[in-house]
Amino acid sequence: MRVLRLVSLLVAIVWTGGAAAADRFAPAIVYSFAGKDDGAFNSAAALGVKRFVEHSGVEVREYERGLTVDDLSQGLVAALERGADPLIAVGFAYAPAIEKLAAAHPDRHFVLIDGDVDRPNVVSVLFREEQGAFLVGLLAAKASKTGTIGFLGGMDMPLIRRFECGFRLGARHAAPNVAVLADYHGADGKGFSDPAWGRSAALAQFDKGADVVFAAAGGSGLGSIEAAHERGKLAIGVDTNQNGVRPGTVLTSMLKRVDVAVYRELTQLRRGDWKAGREILGLAEEAVGWALDQHNAALITPEWRAAAARAQSDLIAGTISLTGPEADAVCRAN
Repeated sequence: MRVLRLVSLLVAIVWTGGAAAADRFAPAIVYSFAGKDDGAFNSAAALGVKRFVEHSGVEVREYERGLTVDDLSQGLVAALERGADPLIAVGFAYAPAIEKLAAAHPDRHFVLIDGDVDRPNVVSVLFREEQGAFLVGLLAAKASKTGTIGFLGGMDMPLIRRFECGFRLGARHAAPNVAVLADYHGADGKGFSDPAWGRSAALAQFDKGADVVFAAAGGSGLGSIEAAHERGKLAIGVDTNQNGVRPGTVLTSMLKRVDVAVYRELTQLRRGDWKAGREILGLAEEAVGWALDQHNAALITPEWRAAAARAQSDLIAGTISLTGPEADAVCRAN
């Protein structure tokens, strides 16, 4: 029998007022795949929890991931058995389980990050990943000296394809003749927690002429950063700010502010104004972007910063479109 590892069970639930009763506001979060300390997607969610706890005084129960997609629902069931409400599920793979559990527990509130479930007690939080990926693609093309850059996807699925599409479009916006290599781990979630694959896949792309690689692969991306460090190339982090992992090697990081989404949903429900439905967060909501700090400031020229700022404004305004026949043609390129 597979055993679900409990990261932290914080049993003291504090309530200081609001629309819900004290015994009904017992928030919990279940992390996915590479776990809370993956340094990327799950870690971003954990930052949102940390911020909420610090600001509200309300403790949150945290549950580690299952070992495979089939195991994930175990964490949800364990949290519900302990009275979790609301229950936050981090990752698209939870969608089938949330669909069933939300129907079975209509009095509970569910938040699904990166997945879409249409139930009256579920809020589905989605992101415009392609917008953030566009900006780091632009920077990658400007930084490339070989005219070839690379993309690594942790799983071949529409969500990660949106990363690749935005990355390609941003790169072509900056350098129309840039070549983009792309490789995927496979069709399951193991590619989000396989840094050895991230390293070997990045090395293979460097051997093919790439000098900047962006991995949208959760914890596997740490392997691509190590590969870039070994070869004297550049890598791009994902989800959280990974610029400090290898200063001087990480060109930038594409930020996917899962922390913003988690904090926002917990705060809204605590106030009593949380609403079910679909929320899509992007540049306009400051939920995606790119990281600039002391670790990579020397790598990004003033001209590149200005170009990224212009592109960001144009994306928000709709002047730059990431849909349509032309965009589709770029995104289908091999």
